[in-house]
Amino acid sequence: MNIVAALFALIAGAFFALTVFAQQRGLADTDGLTGARYSIGTMTICLWLVSPFFVDYGWFSDPIVWIFVITGILFPATSQTMQIFSVQRLGPTLTSALGGLAPVFAVIPAIFILGEVFNFQAGLGLGLIVFAMIYSTIGTQKMPRDWPIWALALPLGASLARGITQPFTKLGMLEIPSPIFATMVQASVSLVVIFLVSSLPANRKERRIATKGRKWFCVTGLLITCGILSLNWAISLGDVLLVAPIASLVPLWALAFNVLLFRVETVGLRHLGVSVLVVLGVSLITLR
Repeated sequence: MNIVAALFALIAGAFFALTVFAQQRGLADTDGLTGARYSIGTMTICLWLVSPFFVDYGWFSDPIVWIFVITGILFPATSQTMQIFSVQRLGPTLTSALGGLAPVFAVIPAIFILGEVFNFQAGLGLGLIVFAMIYSTIGTQKMPRDWPIWALALPLGASLARGITQPFTKLGMLEIPSPIFATMVQASVSLVVIFLVSSLPANRKERRIATKGRKWFCVTGLLITCGILSLNWAISLGDVLLVAPIASLVPLWALAFNVLLFRVETVGLRHLGVSVLVVLGVSLITLR
């Protein structure tokens, strides 16, 4: 099961990386809150459409559903909104780099709530992965700082919301073992949160809603759906301490997509070094 969980976690990271590219395209024509509303709305609609085939609606009467409700406030609502604004203000490079910190925020709840084993070997593996993810995007690049220091709270907040949600989602799925149901509840709650936030008078100003931007954020919604479903499936099959670091390999996936699809960056020794660190880190965690 660990191999299957790791595979789903890898797939989740790939979808999250593609999400960053789609969000960047969408932000050229549409503001962040409107984009979040379209992406999470698309996600919610897709999950409710398939729910008759996979969901027992009697689960809604189980008190454990409140875990999915509470986590839905954080992820994807809070996480995706902060990530969109982070891409808008800091760019996709730094946003992806700090997104690699998500597993750090997932570790402590997984240890104390789920009783998962975290030893020196696992800590070393996690440290290698986080270092590799940050270095993969900012290791040799000189990025001018044309943003205020408080803006770092955006990608860090997105990482915190995504990371801390994972062990609690795992806890809920121990009672209701359905990744689709968990994701559907989280998406539905997130959509309500996004509508409430975007309806505030202060957020009604400077709206930019273009057809092209809406299409890109609908694509983002499909990518997020696949990503979160893959993540929740991985969590249901394996330990959070295994899944969280592997799912956080978003910068490495983004680099691969750049090289293979967008041709933005060529592969060099730095990339090879990052790959070696990641493989070593994942191996240490898997064999802990």
